[in-house]
Amino acid sequence: MTLTDQTTELPNWRGFLDVAIHELSRSQRHKESVCLLSLDIDHFREVNDKHGHQGGDEILRQIGHVIADTVRSCDIAARFGGEEFIILAPNTNLDQAQIFGERIRKAIAEASFSYQEKAVKVTTSIGIALHRTGENLDKLCHRAEECLKQAKRNGRNTIVDERQEIDPPEGDWDRQSDADMLNKYGQPV
Repeated sequence: MTLTDQTTELPNWRGFLDVAIHELSRSQRHKESVCLLSLDIDHFREVNDKHGHQGGDEILRQIGHVIADTVRSCDIAARFGGEEFIILAPNTNLDQAQIFGERIRKAIAEASFSYQEKAVKVTTSIGIALHRTGENLDKLCHRAEECLKQAKRNGRNTIVDERQEIDPPEGDWDRQSDADMLNKYGQPV
């Protein structure tokens, strides 16, 4: 099986997995911090709707190149699936990951993407989680994804790390108080 995503030329999930697990183990053994950045291209469906799937694939290819040009040589960047990307950043704490994430967010927002000589503007939302001692990759990915979801809820084209408060998604009735529901909808539930 191939370990490279044919569209973006970055590693795919399978290509990322073995290297990331090895890096997490190494970082833990040497007591080094490592962060995971989860990226999602904002409103990518609109790109596909306007330019078709070929256009969407071309923009993803260009985004992959921007990511590859922006990450450090020690980072592990991959296409996670669809319009999602993932980056494992060794020797990186949350403050450094915020700076790194902002560099990636800005590079994508300012890049000159195009398809058939038409400019295509895209932005990305990013969630960041710091690896915890004894934590497996799946759990780390889940926490980064929760941060990414919050970045989307915050309006997109932004970064959220796990130090920031993560709100429950809209419609998560179990977590909202009756007072919150009354304020939101004007009547008791």
